[in-house]
Order: sequence, then structure tokens, then C-alpha cells
Amino acid sequence: MEILEKILSFTSEGYISIDSKGFIREYNNKAKDIFGIVNKNTLGHQGGSLKQDDCLIIADNALGFDDGNLTELDLEILGIDDDVNFGDGFIYIGNKEKFTFKTGSKYLELEHEFQSKKIKASINPIKREIIIEIDAIEFPVQYIFSFGHMVILNAEGEIKYYQEHGYTARGESIKEILNGKHYLDKKPNKALDIMGKSIDFLHQGNIVEKFKEIAKQKRGELLKQSITINGKPLICDIFSTEEGAWMRIEDVSEYRSLMISKEKVLKELGNLQNKPHLSEKYKEIEFLGNSEEIIKVRELAYKASQSRSNVVISGESGTGKSLLANQIHKNSIFSEKPFIEVNCSAIPENLFESEFFGYEKGAFTGASTSGKEGYFEMVKGGTLFLDEIVNLPIAMQSKLLSVLQNKRFYRVGGSKEVQVDFRLIVASNQSLETAVNNNDFREDLYYRLNVFPINIPSLRERKEDISILIHHMIPKIRNNTGKPFLDISEDAIVFLSACEWIGNVRELENIVERTANMVNHEILLTEDFSTLKSSKMNALSLKTRLDECEKKALIQTLEIVDGDKKKAMDLLNLKKTAFYEKIKKYGLK
Repeated sequence: MEILEKILSFTSEGYISIDSKGFIREYNNKAKDIFGIVNKNTLGHQGGSLKQDDCLIIADNALGFDDGNLTELDLEILGIDDDVNFGDGFIYIGNKEKFTFKTGSKYLELEHEFQSKKIKASINPIKREIIIEIDAIEFPVQYIFSFGHMVILNAEGEIKYYQEHGYTARGESIKEILNGKHYLDKKPNKALDIMGKSIDFLHQGNIVEKFKEIAKQKRGELLKQSITINGKPLICDIFSTEEGAWMRIEDVSEYRSLMISKEKVLKELGNLQNKPHLSEKYKEIEFLGNSEEIIKVRELAYKASQSRSNVVISGESGTGKSLLANQIHKNSIFSEKPFIEVNCSAIPENLFESEFFGYEKGAFTGASTSGKEGYFEMVKGGTLFLDEIVNLPIAMQSKLLSVLQNKRFYRVGGSKEVQVDFRLIVASNQSLETAVNNNDFREDLYYRLNVFPINIPSLRERKEDISILIHHMIPKIRNNTGKPFLDISEDAIVFLSACEWIGNVRELENIVERTANMVNHEILLTEDFSTLKSSKMNALSLKTRLDECEKKALIQTLEIVDGDKKKAMDLLNLKKTAFYEKIKKYGLK
């Protein structure tokens, strides 16, 4: 047992053991640290209880949700009759006879003087920190979710009580003390006497009941649960033994710190990777990823931004074509002028002309009495971005070509020539070359547009970027889901990186956000994506098999015809453009 104690004293995880009756057998140093069983403050105070003329300093960042379950009814004890909503933060200094009070949902700060003592309390939701200061003595606490912090001065202004890390294990929450609970003395570096005590003496809740149940039955386990014990967000495992049960715990706050550190390291590594490839100018293109493919995209995008040439951006749906077009505009000489984005697939065919050219008043039935500017005018010398350009009708393609060549046009129903000069960027998730070969796209317009082509690779072609993409998505998903401390485990990222993302970055973000909405905990684990697992893995294997068959067919056909590409095209019934796209896709010479 002595050897086991030594091993447990060095581990970075908390371990708690109870016997079949629920009494504590082991409680290692890390578990004591997580729950504040040892008082590490060098100040100390005697035990006691709240008196009527004591001065209380309370700072709570979320009434009704804090770790002590403080409610509006408890505030009546303090003499507060203001309308404080659940979830609001507040700071209170004084006692029922005389106090100062402040409430709100953002940063809060309040100062007061009591018996010549300068008192200051603040709640910082950005740093997630609450600080109570008495003259030069600070009582700071860091919190993860919601927290209530308190210091008490006696009638003479001396520090009578302070909350220290682990006060919930001591039964000393704000609610309990306000309602007359006796608080224990705190001696520096002295631990609570917990060995042999019932686990209920320290901890309560559903997970503790489950812990006791497994210990009593001496069988069963509970793996990787996101839980809260005594207000601490944790990840825990429970497993039975012949004597009772063990609980292994990881502090989520430390886990999040590691995640943040990892993100910084990834970012620094990314910067180092970029240095041999990109000058500082290329880095101005904000398009996430450190893969060679994306570095090349950023290089091309920056070069495109420095020219006036038309740009064609190709790539599958969800790869970020609109984002890249915006970045090209943002870094160009047109950046101070409008960026107009038009999705050609969203415009009814009979409205293309009026939408692009605009119209004069009374030009047709239903026309506005004041007329209307079209996209060509609205852009006012800036950048016009036409997404899904292949959906532009042939008739409209001809008119677009005319505008690009002549830099002028007439409104529908108008007789006055309108002069224009704008930068054009187009995008398509289909091959424009294939559309030309199929007579769906004008060849002359294609050559007019395809001055500066940029292809964005699919997410399947740059899986090493998935981790950095997910970390970038998390803050937005936190906001959308109302889970400000949402994070994702490394195992989950590894799993998601192995999946085939047919919908690319858009699908990846959708799946992560949907999963975050479905689960009840803050750390997304691999098992949270269990519904995704079979479908994504099957899609991966099926697509891989199809690609392998297609590549094999190409190789065998080229071997049969001794490398004669024209004969190979005929045998495979492929048009020239499609044939060369597949040759490029599979890296065949």
C-alpha cells in the first residue's frame, strides 16, 4: 500500500478510492489539489460564523448558476431588493444595515471603505477572474464556469474569513454561510482530515451516488464522463475493485490550459512552416491552413490581389471560394471600394438582365418607379464576385463578355450609356473547361475570364489542416451554442481528421457545431461523434475504392495503348479535358 501511495503521489491525475460502504480509503495529492483539501493561503483564520455587524464582500459572476447555488431569496438576507436576474453578476460590500451594490452581465468593479480599510472587488469575464482586495491584501480566484467569491471583515475591519480554493468541500459556500453555517478554521498548509470519512462528507451529486453504487456492488465501470463535482468541471472514470471502487479525475481547467498551449505551439509551428514559402506580404491573405497546397493558394491569391486581371477560383463546394475572393479584394487596390458578391445559381433566369444591368423607371410591368442600379453599377469600381458562374445563362454570358470588353452598357429600358470599370472574380465548383466542351459555357468568355486561375484543394487533399481549422471554429461555435467554455479533445480531432469530408470545411464546421449542440458537456470527445463514425468511415472506404478502381483503369488503358493518350481517351469514352483532369488528379505522367 505504501508503494501505491508513492506512485499516486506523483501522478498528474486525481485518484480517489472508497470501500463498499462509501468511506474514503485513498485520496492522492492531485485530488487534494483539485478540490483544495489543503489550505495553501499563508494568512489563515479562526473558525466561526457570520455576525450581524460583519462587513461582507461578495463577488458572484452568475446568480443562480454559481458553485454554491445562490438565489434571489438568499440576497434578501443581505437586504438587496433590487431586481437581479438569474445569470447576472453582482458585487456587494457592507452589511444589511449599510451596503453598496452593483449588478450587471459584463465587467464589474466596485470600491468602498470600511473602518479605514480600502476595499475593492472586481469580476473580469474575459480573464475569468474575480479579485477581492482589502488594502494591500489580494484574494484572487480563477474560475471556469460560474463562481461566487467572499471575504468577511469583523466590526473592527479585520479579516475574519476568506474563501479559499476547495471551500465547497468544507461546506463553506456563500449560501451556507449566509444561512448561519459554521465555517472551519484555516491554518496554512493544513489539510482537512478526510481519511476514513464518508465520501458524502466532501462531495455530493449524481456522480458520487454512482461511485458509491459501483463500490457497493464491487462491479461495473463508468468511462470518460464530463461531470461537475463541488463546482469543478472534470472528466472522470470509475471502476470497481474487490475492496470497493476507484475514481480517476482530470481537471478540465488544466485540460483547457493545455489545449490553449497546444494551439499556441501549433500556431508557432505554422508560422515557422510558412517562413520558407511565404514573405510577410503573402501572409496578409487570411486563409487557414499550413499545408503546402494552401500555402500555394495564398501565394497565388496575393499575386492576384496585386494585379487587375480577372480571376477564376475553382474548388468543390465548401472549400472557401467566397472567402478567398474576399481576401483578394481586401488586399487589392480596390479594397476601399465595394465588394459585391452574386450567387448566379440563386437568380431566376428571367431576372438576370435586370439584376446585372439595372433598369429605368417603368421599364417593365412591376418595375420600381424610381428605377434600380444593377450589379455592374453597384460595384462602383470595386470587385464583382460571381459565384457559381457556370449557372449564368448563355445569353447573359454574351452580355457579360460585352461589358468586360467595352466597359459600358445600357440599363434595361434606358438610352443613356453607363461607363463602368471593375475587377471581376468568378468561382465555380464545376470545371469551366468541361462546361466549354459540353457547350454550356462560351469559349471566348472562358478565355476572357481565365487569366489568373486559382484552385482550392478539397479538405481530403489537405487533412493536416483539419486540426487548425477546428481550433479556429471553436470560438464561433462557443458563441452559437451558448457554451462559452466548449473545447474538443485531441482524440476527437484525430478521428475527424481520418474522415472523408465530401462537403469540405463547411461540412466539418456543421458537424462539430451540431455535435456541440447535442451533448450536455463542454469537452467534445470521440464518442460524441459516434453517429458520424459509420457513415463517414463508410464514405471514406467507398470513395477510396472508387478512386483506386478509376486510377487502375487509367493505368491499364495507357499500358494497352502504349501511352497513346488519344487512343486512351477513345477507349475510356472521355473528353480531352476530363481525361487530363484525371491524369492530374492521380499524379500520372
